[in-house]
Amino acid sequence: MITFEVKGRKVSQKQFFKSIEKNVHDAVKEHLVKEVSKVRDPETGEKPSVKVSGNSLDNLCVKVSGSESLIKQVKDKLSD
Repeated sequence: MITFEVKGRKVSQKQFFKSIEKNVHDAVKEHLVKEVSKVRDPETGEKPSVKVSGNSLDNLCVKVSGSESLIKQVKDKLSD
């Protein structure tokens, strides 16, 4: 018999896989914010404002605000 545990607690198979998806989702959001926050406008030193929303990997939305040149740099960084 196969049993599933999350943080030492027995869960159903569905809950187990939902937990994995949530952990991946949270890691992706954290990584996006971290990487975008590294970008700086070379002329002004401005850094972007970043907000990642969405409750699953299928519907993540990244909103970045800043100057046009900063937004372009962020787009370039995310396309790498």
